[in-house]
Amino acid sequence: MSNTRGRWLLDRQVLAVCLCALLAVMAGCAEPSNDGGLPESDEIAETYESLDAYNATYVTNISVDNGTAVRTSEIVIRPGTSERYERTLSNGSTQTVRVSNESVTWDYNLSSQTVVRGFDTTTRRQEQHRQVRRVVARINNDEKSLTPVFPLIPLTSGVGPDASDLSISTTVSYEGTQTISDREAHVITLGTANDTQTERTWEWTYYLDTQQFVLLETEFSLTTADEQVEASQRLRNVTFNPGLPDGLFEFTPPADAEVRNIGSNVERQRYESREELGAAADIEVPDPDVPATLKFDEGRREVRFSPGYAMRTTEEVTLRYTSDLAALTVSKQNLTFDREPVGAQQAVEINNGSGIFTPLIGENMVQWRCSNTSQTVRGPLSKQQLVSIAASIEC
Repeated sequence: MSNTRGRWLLDRQVLAVCLCALLAVMAGCAEPSNDGGLPESDEIAETYESLDAYNATYVTNISVDNGTAVRTSEIVIRPGTSERYERTLSNGSTQTVRVSNESVTWDYNLSSQTVVRGFDTTTRRQEQHRQVRRVVARINNDEKSLTPVFPLIPLTSGVGPDASDLSISTTVSYEGTQTISDREAHVITLGTANDTQTERTWEWTYYLDTQQFVLLETEFSLTTADEQVEASQRLRNVTFNPGLPDGLFEFTPPADAEVRNIGSNVERQRYESREELGAAADIEVPDPDVPATLKFDEGRREVRFSPGYAMRTTEEVTLRYTSDLAALTVSKQNLTFDREPVGAQQAVEINNGSGIFTPLIGENMVQWRCSNTSQTVRGPLSKQQLVSIAASIEC
């Protein structure tokens, strides 16, 4: 297999998974109009999350060099939650079914009769919609909201912006409205600046429904010294607030399917307050000083059993804070690390101790060690903001 063909196959797989949360409709496009303007980011969040649900035919089109791949699914989304149903089709027949709710995700492959049960629900979709709202806040210069300073690039992995792009100057602009399949949509672009000194240039275009603020379409292009990648995600036949059958977001594996559990050695529990989490945990729960625009969303406790280490038990507690623009997590576990910064990582000082700052795609992370525990603050904030939050937490 040639290197180009190999890259195309990898990009096809990664984009099909990691870009599936950005939705689109391509048909019926008209020239953009510059009338009106973008609403505030909090209005977008409130309106979008007030939707009970929406369903659609979802089409992903990926083109790398001369190869093209198309994927079609039927989806049902409940904004503001992790509830999602997706049925992937091929020649009119169901190939895979993915069902997510607030606690578990099921992936069912009909051809192999295998089911994978995991605990990672579709919170990435919520983060992607927040990324669009951050772009809107940047355009509107919304200083009242918590607008993360760094980095302002879309959430993806594998294809598109990567860690080498974190220092690249980016531009963002509002292009007016455009008719997408008889619906009016805001047109927003985000990409590398024209004066960027890099062999990688990329551009995203978002088409945001002007009434319900659902992403109706996204287009992506990436140009490197070796290849050209283009992708689009489309929403067709969109229905807002449809009647949903009972039990749509629950799944029972077929009797003859092979079931594999991811994280079978892990126990997880969610809590509605920091106090409830503190009462259940064996380690002390952090009490961070977070920006006022971030509100407590939930607490989590995870206990992991490791038979390979004489049945060692690892406990981790996590506090999650959210706003209409951002999500921040503060975690603590009864393990310690002793590492030096590598690559793009930087050493930082946390309360006279040493920590590590790690720039990531779409967010950043600060980790530091206490006597018998390690702690992490992670979110789409600047290094200075994260270090300040970390310094407010006692070991």
